[in-house]
Amino acid sequence: MTERSTEQRTTRPGPARKPAETPARPPLAERDVVGEESASEFDIENYLGTSRVLGFTMLIAAIDVVLLTAVATLTAFLYNMSAALLGGIDVTLAEDN
Repeated sequence: MTERSTEQRTTRPGPARKPAETPARPPLAERDVVGEESASEFDIENYLGTSRVLGFTMLIAAIDVVLLTAVATLTAFLYNMSAALLGGIDVTLAEDN
């Protein structure tokens, strides 16, 4: 190639192209899961505060009391039915005279 053809390729008349501008993105800490800006920062205390943890614990404890009472009642009923059908175990205590 000659010098002239190289010059023609590098010097084009017309407006210079600007690189496409990308919108400025906030840092990763300020974006939410889908990558958009979040309205506020994440604070674990908003989700796991003392009142929320204690409320959840009391709810689980109340459910546990009801369920364990029902299971204990059913177990006692089944034991009494099996003892009545099979005769159960007789325990006799003797006193020393």
